[in-house]
Amino acid sequence: AEDEEMTVFPRVWAAKYLEKSGVAKDKLDEAAADSRNNPLRVWGACEGMGTSAYAMRKVSEVTGIEHELMFSSELLEGPRDFCLRHHGWQHFFTDVTEDACGGYCHVCERKHEEGVAFGETEMAVMGIPCPLFSVLNQKTKHPGWNPFLEPSSSVVRVCLQKIRARQPKTFVIEEVASLLKRFEEPVQLHEDSEIYAAPIDVFLRGRAGDQVLGIMCELDGGKFYHVKVLVLKSSDFGSPNHRRRCYILGVRNDIGDERTLRKLGHWIQKECASVHRRCTLTQCWDYCVRSGSTLSMPGYSRDQGYKSKESEKKQKSLLRDLDVAPGGWGPYCRTMSRQDRGMLNTREKVKLDVEFRRMEVAGVDPRDAYVDVARSSINAMGSYPRGLGAAFCCQMKLWHLGRHNFLPAEALLAAQGIDCRDMVYTERDYRLYNLLAGNSMTSSVVGACCMGLTLAFLAKDAEGRPLMSLDADMGSESASSSPCDYDESSSSSSDGEYGEVGEETPTGIGLAVANATDLPRSPSDSLGASTARLSEFKETDAEAMDSGSSSSSAEDGETP
Repeated sequence: AEDEEMTVFPRVWAAKYLEKSGVAKDKLDEAAADSRNNPLRVWGACEGMGTSAYAMRKVSEVTGIEHELMFSSELLEGPRDFCLRHHGWQHFFTDVTEDACGGYCHVCERKHEEGVAFGETEMAVMGIPCPLFSVLNQKTKHPGWNPFLEPSSSVVRVCLQKIRARQPKTFVIEEVASLLKRFEEPVQLHEDSEIYAAPIDVFLRGRAGDQVLGIMCELDGGKFYHVKVLVLKSSDFGSPNHRRRCYILGVRNDIGDERTLRKLGHWIQKECASVHRRCTLTQCWDYCVRSGSTLSMPGYSRDQGYKSKESEKKQKSLLRDLDVAPGGWGPYCRTMSRQDRGMLNTREKVKLDVEFRRMEVAGVDPRDAYVDVARSSINAMGSYPRGLGAAFCCQMKLWHLGRHNFLPAEALLAAQGIDCRDMVYTERDYRLYNLLAGNSMTSSVVGACCMGLTLAFLAKDAEGRPLMSLDADMGSESASSSPCDYDESSSSSSDGEYGEVGEETPTGIGLAVANATDLPRSPSDSLGASTARLSEFKETDAEAMDSGSSSSSAEDGETP
């Protein structure tokens, strides 16, 4: 019964999503029978630890609709090895360009000189790297900074062009929510290109000279994509962390219509989120223990000392103000056993004492609180009194104040919806668990997107009709009743994004977020319309601009 409360795991959410879809069993059986001869062909890019492949496998298990994982790529060696061990990709490359231009395949263990060719594919799922757009990137606050002119933006351009070149029937793109955040100043990709007010503008209709990037621009053969942009929180889908991400769903115009895609977005936001019950990191920890998984703890780390005399001075001042003894002999660490103290270096012990004292002063019960001792500064915000973390990042090292121990690797991955019963962890994985968790999507979120696209557009019954009917009244699209709707007024910080999805803005971005229908589809669209939007943008109230540049709160932090 306790395990059934962990709705973030696929064995729970997959069945519940299928029940919410209302698909009749006989129609599902017909589609499953057809998929044995015509499986759904799926590919990806920037795979991370392969959460999308993991979610698709669970969707296939519960629906019976078979799929094939054609190819994907991952630059980081640790996550790439994890993918190769757990997911059955036919081809897996290091660089995102190698499937088309040629490169070494880690599955075939040989180099493909001219890349790999496939016919039509049904779905593409990719998590495009986020450092260029993350609020933790201080460059985003500099006026005139253009992320698309940075050398690292090449992977973003390649991923967008890959969608246009491969032309899958449907796609899912995951990015940080600040993709919707306005630039400090509108940017151009090329001296003759349109003027863009936010990164999402470039994703949807961007072009640089003769190079077309926008996924909504007209494709070869006169086709184009209907697009729906969702801002979803992992905590609304059963996860204990507040990872807020932007999911771009697309369907080709010859496969589905815009109205159905818009209703599908509402189904994901409302119906799928309604089946979840948020768990805590401690519940994930206990689940791993009950599952008999081999729990691993981070090893002892060497003392880093002070970075500068100024840092040392600030630390001593902080300890004096909080009345905390230096050297790791404060109110928390002096109560620990010698064995427990041996797992921590001096800086980590001082940080635990500081965070413990802060909770005492604030009247917070620290028994189920976590402290991120990996933070370089002891006065950096790094404690989660409710057992809820911000977005997991690759540098996290969480210590539980009540249990006097580090959060094990399996529990951190379980918080992302990765069931430890489905995985085989190695010694190498234990050393990289922060990297794996930081480079993964939440399975319950990406699973909702994949199952929705599969049932609403890809899988057909014997008469050739989609399995899931979205013609029923799904409620108002702009209503804020969904727990996943991003409401700026209810957030602790606006993060510089648009309040309600679909909100009208002077730049036209609201239209892109709402329906993505009224924006230019062709690179031949005139520059005059963009110039007019720029004039309106410059006349925007200065107060509104100030509210659009605020930074993210610690609770809604993003993965660097």
